[in-house]
Amino acid sequence: MASISPPTKPPELKKYGGGGNDPYIRDIDDEEKQLVLGGWIGYSRRIAMEEEDPRLEEFMQVCRKMQAWRRGTGGARKRRFALAACQGDNVDAVVCVQIGPDNRSFAAFITQDMVMTVGFIAVSPSRAKLGAGTFLVKQLKEIGRAQGIRVDFEPLKEVYKGRFYLASISM
Repeated sequence: MASISPPTKPPELKKYGGGGNDPYIRDIDDEEKQLVLGGWIGYSRRIAMEEEDPRLEEFMQVCRKMQAWRRGTGGARKRRFALAACQGDNVDAVVCVQIGPDNRSFAAFITQDMVMTVGFIAVSPSRAKLGAGTFLVKQLKEIGRAQGIRVDFEPLKEVYKGRFYLASISM
């Protein structure tokens, strides 16, 4: 069994005020993603035994789909990976992303434009109120803007009643 590498070092502490608790995003490998999502599923199961909440079942289904999402190349010019929103040592949200050719129009196909498609997003059930999911959506839009890549949040319409899809539109 392969050992899990430690997470990347968080950003340096600020010298004047604020401390080192600013949220940041980082790449997360499949093993760490499995570990984080598995922990969130277990936590959600324990909560579900105590209280009746239909959102927990949807959350666990999304996490299981995300566990099956593998990083790497997924065909011609497609790349899959996962990013995590972190604060301190905690992983607060995970998103699965694929970058590939943009085939939405003939012009985009001819110019070989790329699109970053956000497939799934999950937010830690123990820290769900901290806005980590919205932070991650905002950062993905910034990455797309900086790289000149269109970001597609369409798959998120069906996840969590479109909450993160709506957040992506409003930013």
